[in-house]
Amino acid sequence: MKYWVERTEIPAYRYRVWLGLSASKYGNWQKRYGKVNEHNAKIPRDFWLAEWEKEEIIKYCIDHPLEG
Repeated sequence: MKYWVERTEIPAYRYRVWLGLSASKYGNWQKRYGKVNEHNAKIPRDFWLAEWEKEEIIKYCIDHPLEG
């Protein structure tokens, strides 16, 4: 939003209203800008999978390239 505010001189609150953002949500976004995305869930680790599970995942991906 900062990009467009600087170029158009339209105030940020006007963009916020157009986008349907509350003032608190926009404020939260500003505080988090540039920070790493953190969450409360555990982060998966490589050692959580057995070696045979990793091989099966790779095999499945090779056998089904269009599955996503």
